[in-house]
Amino acid sequence: MTPKAGSRWSVSRLLHHRATAWVILLASFVLTATAWHLSDSYVRQRAADRFEFQVTDVTERIAERMLEYQTALRAGLGLFEASDTVTREDWHAFVRAVQVGKYFPGIQGFGFSELVPPAQRAQHEAHIRAQGFPDYTIRPPGQRALYTTIIYLEPFNARNQRAFGFDMFSEPTRRTAMERARDTGQAALSGRVTLVQETDTDVQHGVLMYVPVYRRGVPHGTPEQRQNALQGFVYAPFRMRDLMQGILAADQGDIEFELYDGDTQAADKLLHQSHSGALFASRAGLVPEFSALRKIEVAGRDWTLSVVARPGFLSLAEESQPLVVAVGGLLVDVLLFATIGSIARQQKRAEELAQAMTLDLRRSNADLEQFAYAASHDMRQPLRMVSSYLQLLEAELQPVLTDEMRHNLHYAIDGAQRMDQMLSALLEYARVGRETDHFAWQSSHALLDEALRYLQPEISAAQAQIRIEGDWPQLFARRDDLVRVLQNLVGNALKYRLPERCPDVVLRAHSSGEAHHFSVQDNGIGLLPGQSERLFKVFERLQARSQYPGTGIGLALCRKIVELHGGHIAVASAGENLGCTFSFSLPRRDPTQDPPHDRS
Repeated sequence: MTPKAGSRWSVSRLLHHRATAWVILLASFVLTATAWHLSDSYVRQRAADRFEFQVTDVTERIAERMLEYQTALRAGLGLFEASDTVTREDWHAFVRAVQVGKYFPGIQGFGFSELVPPAQRAQHEAHIRAQGFPDYTIRPPGQRALYTTIIYLEPFNARNQRAFGFDMFSEPTRRTAMERARDTGQAALSGRVTLVQETDTDVQHGVLMYVPVYRRGVPHGTPEQRQNALQGFVYAPFRMRDLMQGILAADQGDIEFELYDGDTQAADKLLHQSHSGALFASRAGLVPEFSALRKIEVAGRDWTLSVVARPGFLSLAEESQPLVVAVGGLLVDVLLFATIGSIARQQKRAEELAQAMTLDLRRSNADLEQFAYAASHDMRQPLRMVSSYLQLLEAELQPVLTDEMRHNLHYAIDGAQRMDQMLSALLEYARVGRETDHFAWQSSHALLDEALRYLQPEISAAQAQIRIEGDWPQLFARRDDLVRVLQNLVGNALKYRLPERCPDVVLRAHSSGEAHHFSVQDNGIGLLPGQSERLFKVFERLQARSQYPGTGIGLALCRKIVELHGGHIAVASAGENLGCTFSFSLPRRDPTQDPPHDRS
């Protein structure tokens, strides 16, 4: 027997050894665990995207509604600026025409608070009493430097009549907001208060919004002039639970939230909480899987919105999808193990029976090698088959499918396709450093030109401006790898752009010390503090896939290539919507020096 034949014989015996079945079983378990992990990650990422959409929706609805209330108050301001005198009847007719209760649900009232100097208090009270309110007096009693008494408040029902004559300047929280409105000329929101409209039942936290009214014909261009010209305030009180129900309705489905006044989540700053107690349960040690904090600026004051997902946020279909993958994979693993073990036993019996069966056994060994390789490495083809059959099933059952069944089928099809994309991306990631492309001297400017040629359709579609600056050096590098890095970084600058802003991408290069430095600066969506460390991780994403599609592996691929070349990559951003600057450095190389990690 020749040495070559003896080697083939040894390999054949190894493949048919009993221990090989256990090795392949272990390897198949690893693959099944990987498939389960990818499926679970995908399901939870989809849930995270859905949660993020709901959080954004709640945040925007609150912000937009509060802006509408500012607009309504400014309409009241317009009435004062267009009239020499606004009577109680005028105000009643104005509020009735605006239909506050119909078009601005959640607002407690629409009123006017008049500025009364101490010397005019008695005259003011007599004037209001003469209008049919004999018991009218400015409350609370006592001498103060200035009074701002509520004289108009619609609807003038029993609850709102409790605020009639109240001097809001006498209470510090209200006064702070009123002074800010007076001095800036802008709408101002107060901190948390208890409204004077509250009774002994159903007491709610409240806030008030103010718009200053200045006397006609009196200059008010500076804070001092505004203080002297102040006539009063058009304002609106809000009971927070009524307000939130008017904005968001009673039930927000599978999320819950708390709204705080200011930047902290202190108990004494709580404005409103949804009806369930999951948030409080989370603070007792049951941490929700999905949670978020958002800042909302309302009339010069910050609110903090804390949102969590309820325990049933993930549907039964979503929860079971990774389990189906795991159980199916384990069944295949056991079948493969049993098959290989059976072949191994047959091989042993065949060797004992006769040498004449050698040819058949070799053929069996070849079949086994092909089967083991396909089962261990080629997961993409089964995924494509699953996706194709699910699509066929959907087409054949279309007339009898319910919306829920169709929705679940779409989830399954999308899951298979997403897993196929992720496996393809992982293969590309794994191939870095193992290709046949060798280190050689390259013109970095030529590499950039090639990358930009590949991206020309995207550049034209985005109407992007590309600027190239600096001295682009010669590099000792792998050509295809560096083209891929530049293409990914410029492609990200084109993709993660603001809809209303054409991309402006600046590419720079310079050399200093022992390194060449390159940067890609854009004017895109930017980053929030603390996000930069997550960008270069495999499958890590910061934005919803529905808005910015991708596998989340491009920047991880860039980092691997740069580190393969002995360099370093980083990102910097001034903040959200202020763009990013991706920079990487590569060491200077001597032609006689061994390149780093050259496995080619």
